[in-house]
Amino acid sequence: MRGVAAMLVICYHVILYGTFTVVNTISSSLVRLVINGTLVILEAGYSGVYLFFMISAYVLTKKLESGDYNDNAGFNATKYYLRRIFRTWPLYFLTIPLFVVVGMTPLMWQSFLLIQNFFKSTFNNNPTWTLMVEEIFYLILPVWVVFFKKNWKLALSGAAILSGVYLFYMEFILGAVTGYYFAQFPAFAFTFALGIAVAYKKKIKVNWVILFAAWAAISFLFSSHFYKNSTAVFEILPILLFSGLYFFILGSLENSRLFTNRVSLFLGKLSYPIYLLSLPVEVVLIGVFGRQGVVIWVPATIIVTITASYLINLFIEKRFIEFGRALEPRFDRNPVSVVAAPLEAAQLKQNTSNADSISENKNDEDKPQ
Repeated sequence: MRGVAAMLVICYHVILYGTFTVVNTISSSLVRLVINGTLVILEAGYSGVYLFFMISAYVLTKKLESGDYNDNAGFNATKYYLRRIFRTWPLYFLTIPLFVVVGMTPLMWQSFLLIQNFFKSTFNNNPTWTLMVEEIFYLILPVWVVFFKKNWKLALSGAAILSGVYLFYMEFILGAVTGYYFAQFPAFAFTFALGIAVAYKKKIKVNWVILFAAWAAISFLFSSHFYKNSTAVFEILPILLFSGLYFFILGSLENSRLFTNRVSLFLGKLSYPIYLLSLPVEVVLIGVFGRQGVVIWVPATIIVTITASYLINLFIEKRFIEFGRALEPRFDRNPVSVVAAPLEAAQLKQNTSNADSISENKNDEDKPQ
């Protein structure tokens, strides 16, 4: 499913940076409608960010519940955060120079401390802003899950209120839902909460109709200038349609062959580098072939991005993940020594043998002479 989200984002970047416009000179109204509809659907690919966040919440909650981050003493926070660091930071720091070279962001020290997203003067609207949002989610998830298990209704409604109030304030008070104000954690709190809810769908009774209604309301608020723009329906409908699709996917098709086949799993493994690389690759190819060479740079963007992502995953991403996993035993609490373990096993065997001998002797003594 991560692969689907990555491809949706690529579609959005194609529309955004390709500056496709509707050709009104076409005489056939049906053809114009088809073109308009296709562009609207592709442009709604930015909702792939929502899917990324929902899947992250779903997957990490499942891992927390399965004890994937546990040691002999229970949940190990160091192990959890260590895996997050080695999963996300290496590629992030690798792509920062790439974004600088292609002119998508200036070189600034805040980028290397992962704080550029929190200041309006340093914010830059490139794909790395989503990592800042995810980092906050990673930080609070262990506590959030505990709270969610104790009172899921309060946790879910609290997240909905936070996102709803924040988006309402941006839209109606500030008059802007894009850029710096939009790319902050409160705007996506409910998105993450929905991913957690899906992970607990077998343990809690969730009214999916109410959840979708709340999500639709927030999506409506999110739609840029919907109360000012007569074409707002073309901005709102794709968001609602994609949101409903995401609920259906996570709630009903999590184990479907549609998302567990080889292609989906392959793209899923490459989703993170695909997401980070697709935009700078597209910018470079547009510079080479020009915006009019769409039949060349669009497929070239997909091919180059997937190929580069495969190589990066193979030689960089996997290496750092394996290195992080190798460090985990050092932070285990009450670890069993590799030397002591065989000795303890031998001692246990000896004690068992002695106990058996005593039991046999006792049985012999109890036999009638």
